[in-house]
Amino acid sequence: METDLGAKQFAYWKRDDWNYDGQPFDFETPIYINLDLAATYLQKYTIHFDTKEGSNVQDIVVNKLTFKTTSLPTPSKEGYDFTGWYLDSACKTKVDQATYKIGENTILYAGWQAKKYTVTFDSNGGSAVSSLTLEHGTTIPNQSFPANPTKDAYVFAGWYTDKEATKEFYETKLTSDITLYAGWKRGETSELALGDITITKDDNNSALVTIDKFYTNQKYTLYKSTSTGKKKKWSKVAVMTGDSYLVTGLTFGKKTYFRIKVELGKSNKYTNTVNITVKPDKATGLKVVSVGAKNIMVSWDKSRYSGYELQRSTKPTSGFKKVTFLTKNSKTSYNNKKLKSAKTYYYRVRTYKVVRGKKVYGAYSDVVSATTGPATPKKPSLKYSNNTMTVNLKSSKTAAYYEVKRSTKKNGKYTTIGTTNELSYNDTLEKSGTYYYKERACNAAGVCSGWSSPASKKVKVVKE
Repeated sequence: METDLGAKQFAYWKRDDWNYDGQPFDFETPIYINLDLAATYLQKYTIHFDTKEGSNVQDIVVNKLTFKTTSLPTPSKEGYDFTGWYLDSACKTKVDQATYKIGENTILYAGWQAKKYTVTFDSNGGSAVSSLTLEHGTTIPNQSFPANPTKDAYVFAGWYTDKEATKEFYETKLTSDITLYAGWKRGETSELALGDITITKDDNNSALVTIDKFYTNQKYTLYKSTSTGKKKKWSKVAVMTGDSYLVTGLTFGKKTYFRIKVELGKSNKYTNTVNITVKPDKATGLKVVSVGAKNIMVSWDKSRYSGYELQRSTKPTSGFKKVTFLTKNSKTSYNNKKLKSAKTYYYRVRTYKVVRGKKVYGAYSDVVSATTGPATPKKPSLKYSNNTMTVNLKSSKTAAYYEVKRSTKKNGKYTTIGTTNELSYNDTLEKSGTYYYKERACNAAGVCSGWSSPASKKVKVVKE
């Protein structure tokens, strides 16, 4: 650091009057009175930066007259946020960017605020554990760590860095957010413990039976029954080696019951009974493909089952009736015709599988809807005057606009000549002859009716 305090260098002359602002004197200005001029010197000082283990910042030499604190450098430090420059090592007196003025060689000290990170605890099915917020560089685990979680039929095995609890967590310094996962080991019980069982459909004709308490010193035997009466005939499925067992080969459409026999020493009891009826999966992907004045086409995703039943209603949640059965699972669309114009229809579909000659149905898809186009209007009326044909259109319910076609032959080629949201359309003609006009109505979604029958009129065009 330089020690030459107040090194001076001539800068410029200025008026030595109290009422002048100290700006350099302009010697090109005409002088009419005696003037006193005073010399102004550039006064330079050195600023040394103590970054307190942050990135290195070189000393700078500044001019007292032109120095601005907004030009001070910004250092960096891993795991910390820079809070500014200070005049003291304790970082209590901060340099005010707006008012600070340098008057001597100076040391500025960097201020730092440690970043904070979150330690999240995933108990993997155990009791909830609150997260921690700690500063950068904090060693974990430490005394602020929460108590270990608990879980029925399990013993806590420690914290891990992966969900599967295969990578054990070791002491480390915190440098980012981190999630820790609880590891568990099977426990033992001193007295017979039953637990509750649940069952969920797995894939196709299989189901997963799960018991919520599984102790390593108890024996668990799974039984099933397809009997419908109160006294059921049970058959052994398997001895379970874990808390769940996948049962395959279930019959579609037939209700199957399950229970588990739990044994500890000479004691044994049966759990609660659960049941499942295997059905096809819920139909998916139902959507409207196209809409006409009297038809709506829908499609859906292909399934692996026998076929589909499509239903329709004029209400969103009730009143659905069969439209058709599609007996091939490759047929995944249907054009529903002969509908009423300007009416909203709702559709749903479900899959089915034929089992011993009977259909076993899956759940209905989500409902979709569409509104058919306006009814086909009657033919327009025509009025001719001053070389202009006025086409008076016939209104149609739910129409947002109308399209008009024209031809010089009744069964010839018609050309669309315009659209309008009014009930009349003016067509300026250039040749004499017979003209034919058709109209159709369209709703706001752009769904249009069929074309009306043609209206015709023979006219004579008068050329000016």
